[in-house]
Amino acid sequence: MSAEEEREGAAAGAPPAEVGASNRRCKLYQSTGFEWIAVGVGHASVELKEEGGGKLLLIDEADARNLWITHAIEPGTAQNYQHQQDTLILFTNRHTQEEYGLSFEEPTGCMAVWEALMSAAADGEMMDAIDIFLPNPTEENLEEIANSLKYLLGLGRGKEPVIQQLLDGYILQLFTLYEEVEKQEKIASLHLIWRIFRDIFLFNSAEVLKFVLANENIARVIACFEYNPNRPGKRMNHRAFLASVRFRNPLNFDHGLTDRIRQLYLIQYLKESVVASVLEEPVQESINLYHLYCRNDLLKALACDDGYIAALFNTLQDPDASDDQREALILLTQDIVVSTKTLPVQHKVEFFEFLVKRGLLNVLTACIPHSNPRVRGASADILWNLDINLIRTFSLSESEKSAGCPLLRVIFTQFINEDIEGLQHQWQEGIVRPLVEVHSQKYSYATATDPSALDMPPEFMSVLYERLPPNLPNTLQAPPLIDLFFHPVIYHPLIIENAAMVPPTAKQFLDLRRANTVLYLTLPIISCCVLGHTVRMNTYLLAKNVPQKIISLLSHRSKLPIQLILSIIWFIKALVASLDECMFKHIIKHNLLDPLFKLLKKSKRYTLLNSSLLSVLEFIWRENCRTLLQHIVSNYREDLDDIGYVGTGASLLKRHVTNTAQATIANSTGESTLPSKRPLPMSSPFSAKLDDFDDGYFDEDDDDSDISHGSKRWKPG
Repeated sequence: MSAEEEREGAAAGAPPAEVGASNRRCKLYQSTGFEWIAVGVGHASVELKEEGGGKLLLIDEADARNLWITHAIEPGTAQNYQHQQDTLILFTNRHTQEEYGLSFEEPTGCMAVWEALMSAAADGEMMDAIDIFLPNPTEENLEEIANSLKYLLGLGRGKEPVIQQLLDGYILQLFTLYEEVEKQEKIASLHLIWRIFRDIFLFNSAEVLKFVLANENIARVIACFEYNPNRPGKRMNHRAFLASVRFRNPLNFDHGLTDRIRQLYLIQYLKESVVASVLEEPVQESINLYHLYCRNDLLKALACDDGYIAALFNTLQDPDASDDQREALILLTQDIVVSTKTLPVQHKVEFFEFLVKRGLLNVLTACIPHSNPRVRGASADILWNLDINLIRTFSLSESEKSAGCPLLRVIFTQFINEDIEGLQHQWQEGIVRPLVEVHSQKYSYATATDPSALDMPPEFMSVLYERLPPNLPNTLQAPPLIDLFFHPVIYHPLIIENAAMVPPTAKQFLDLRRANTVLYLTLPIISCCVLGHTVRMNTYLLAKNVPQKIISLLSHRSKLPIQLILSIIWFIKALVASLDECMFKHIIKHNLLDPLFKLLKKSKRYTLLNSSLLSVLEFIWRENCRTLLQHIVSNYREDLDDIGYVGTGASLLKRHVTNTAQATIANSTGESTLPSKRPLPMSSPFSAKLDDFDDGYFDEDDDDSDISHGSKRWKPG
């Protein structure tokens, strides 16, 4: 039958009912030898004959009376058909050798047509035979074995007896046969064995995958995939590469865990480097699930083996351990902790608690300040993966001891002193900030059952602000931990007057670039404390005159990076958002808004800097901070008139007029309109409000023609 006859054949009578099934909608392509040309779109179906064979029909989607193709299927021609990916069927007209392709919309429809196609194209007698057993695994039967597996895959039935046969020693015999034909360098047979093992994987049987991926078999499976028939002139030297891989055991302590770790590595190598482009997605997903199962099983074995973890942590804390050994062991600990991401929540909780009880945080206390950046980086990554409440609980227990909470002191000190900028960002975002936040925004497995589990315990705040340990005389107590965050401010080269006053531990801040970077990362932490621990932090700030020192840096704009300038503006906004009248009076007394207005006058319109400055004024207007509002209108009236390109200045003036009128009425009636200082609870909501305000403010349209973008109103949630 020619191509024209196939495409122009008329359907006799009504098409089968299943032809119109929506999941069998596909597009027909014909190959010219150089490219595939689209012929038409329709619905595919297969008509089976009792004596074997059948017809492949493609009904025109637009007109059911028209057939795009009527392809005769003859028994024993299954080799002329291919099923690729999930939605593609390729076939050849054995008379004209013309190639066609059907591209389906849905995998289910493609599989239904493929199974019917294989039933029509299979040799009936042979299929009855392979429903029972596969031929003996000999070199002469390799092609028959490969064809039998291919038929089974196409039919979607008759697999169970064959799967059992594979598990009853058949696969092991194939391994032996492979080794024999490889010694004889029979490439054609090696290609057939490659096809056989590919199809064994495509069975997607959990029992078969568990058998071939077992520690004693997986290396032999990888060897069978070295001779790819699709690359006949090239051998994939997987075994040579794996022979060069050295499985390190820095502890020299086995307990059967080394073989499990080796198996995990080989499974990962198989799925990423051997069969990634060979197997279909469902099979690869099954391999991923088995790899996940093996990894979780290894973690359970570690949790049940006190000896291994004890040896690991004892060696890490051993002062006589070499730097190389310490690096290898902390990287091993990092791999163990990171692997817990795949554990169920409850198992992850139990495993982390097990590690902490065995001394994990004591180990990190010793490793965090290490001179090797890889050791520090691994320590930071371990802390980042731990639940924040585990660290807080451990620190509370430490605070009662003579050492005075060394873990937190080491964490904060390393954050300040870290000389690798990327690692310093990791300390700030993943560890330090979640520790000081009243409501930590960092995800935790604890929040799965209790959303308030990440709230800071009141006792932990005392650990941050009080001298420790409390049971010792003042002369023996360490300074408050919160002091560490002010070193980048106090010893900044643009702030300190006498460099000789800088202690040796803060000499790195004398370098301006280094000092700017550290201050840029530290200011968000201080601002977070202002919003979350308002009473304690503001008292601390006022006692040390910190706001004046920080804001004075704006007068050195040319020496500061834009990131630091924006951090200072955010710090000013945090002071305003604290709604603390004592802080407002301090701002007014020292004219701390003066640098802000000078910077606003010099900034270009509609830039990030300009919008950040305006957002501070916008917040003062929205919250109606009367004390600051009166100060601004009295001292910076001309500056407000100069920002007429947005509505912020006019809004402030209007609010001031309203406040004045209310005050006049109140004076005449003897009532007070000035609100008392709002008592802020320890869990202040203003941090979240400021974030919402900033998101709305900076999401405005940047088109120069829209001059009202700065007057967007923030509504408290």
